[in-house]
Amino acid sequence: MFNTDGGANPLPPTESLLSPDSPTDSGPPPRTCDMTLYKPGKSARWKGMTMTISHVLLRKGRMLVYLEGHPEALEPEALDLPPTRLVLQRS
Repeated sequence: MFNTDGGANPLPPTESLLSPDSPTDSGPPPRTCDMTLYKPGKSARWKGMTMTISHVLLRKGRMLVYLEGHPEALEPEALDLPPTRLVLQRS
């Protein structure tokens, strides 16, 4: 693993971790996470109707979602939102 000629580089040049990716090696796929994001302005389905999220309230470890035109808060589980894909790796 280490060079025996007294060199400081622990890996041969072909195995260097700092070299840029070659065109044939695309590297590992980026790490991602699919997560539902409740944020103002996002469309959500509730009881078969498409509505817009007005605001989200976090209180005592509980999340409540308010929809535009609906006066009462809803539990997040009552809404149908497509998940958002988050990339967990720097590019």
